[in-house]
Amino acid sequence: MMKSLIEVFPTTINQLCRWHVEQNIMKNCRKYFSSVADFDIFMKQIQKIASSTDATCQKEELKQLKDKFPIPAANYFFDQWWANGLCESWAEIKIQKYSNFGIRTTSTVEGSYGALKGALPSSSGTLHTATKIINRKGTERSQQLSVIESNKNLLVRLEIRNQIETSTLYGVCRSGEEVAASGKRWHDGEMQLYDQEPLSFAVLALDRAWLTY
Repeated sequence: MMKSLIEVFPTTINQLCRWHVEQNIMKNCRKYFSSVADFDIFMKQIQKIASSTDATCQKEELKQLKDKFPIPAANYFFDQWWANGLCESWAEIKIQKYSNFGIRTTSTVEGSYGALKGALPSSSGTLHTATKIINRKGTERSQQLSVIESNKNLLVRLEIRNQIETSTLYGVCRSGEEVAASGKRWHDGEMQLYDQEPLSFAVLALDRAWLTY
């Protein structure tokens, strides 16, 4: 695909995902280190080189990579990801010359890319067929989002109702506490003294108020 992009879009830059570059280096260079700690230091050095925006500092960091770490690991990095202009596609000092909105990885589009791969299980077919499949998937996704949004609205309304009911119950409980504290009860529409435990007063008042509610 990279060769095709150069042929079809010769005036554009094919920026590589920095995360995938690092994953490739990790996969192929881990075997050259005896400890995880040493390998982590190596990868941090790679990240310094990738994010450097000063040519002098980057040159020094490249020298440190070559001098301090196992030769096979350093050679793999230089041969596969730095020499022959490969650094032009992912090193910050190179890609900052282009308008990329600060995007250095493909994580922002991985979900969409995965959905496309799921919608197109076969590499055969015509562009018309692929377009129909993608449009159908898009419609299904829109319907799913509509259902999710409707559920969110229901949850919001339920939360509002719960807040109202909670506030009402709080008022009811306060009324029950006041009745219990006064040692009175309702009898034939009038408040009278009551000689049971305060908890009973609260329960009776709560029952009466709840039935009213």
